[in-house]
Amino acid sequence: GRVLTPRTRLGAAAADPATVQLKQRVRGLLDSAPDNLADGAEMPASAARLEAAYAKDSHNDMYVLFLELFMDLKLDYDLGDDNRLRPTAHACTDLEHEVTRDKLPALYDAAMAMREGATPEVQLGLWRLVVDKLIDRVGLSNKEFAVWASRELAS
Repeated sequence: GRVLTPRTRLGAAAADPATVQLKQRVRGLLDSAPDNLADGAEMPASAARLEAAYAKDSHNDMYVLFLELFMDLKLDYDLGDDNRLRPTAHACTDLEHEVTRDKLPALYDAAMAMREGATPEVQLGLWRLVVDKLIDRVGLSNKEFAVWASRELAS
């Protein structure tokens, strides 16, 4: 698919092509995710934060919060045989567990790719998500996690 790109110019108008593309991706995720939830499953709280950033037309906030909602949907839900998202039974805290090994390195890789070319403020926001949602979950140091994730991605 298409790659999200951070806006690198300050004060760019709302018609900035990167912002227009990002808004389309955000709207698509916000509109499609609820339809993919199984009965009784609720959207993560990060969806409301992303919706607010969308309403404010805040490119940087949308960029970071898009990743947060994406991470929440991947970490907190599992796709059932019916292609519906249900709350996960896996905490993703065990580095040896198949689900942890499947989810965390891929999310780490996506976050690192999104940091490339981003403003320092956006890079910091993305890194905070990596630490809070991935690294702290498994109790490794930042460096240990990066080495582990890289090994998993290479295997």
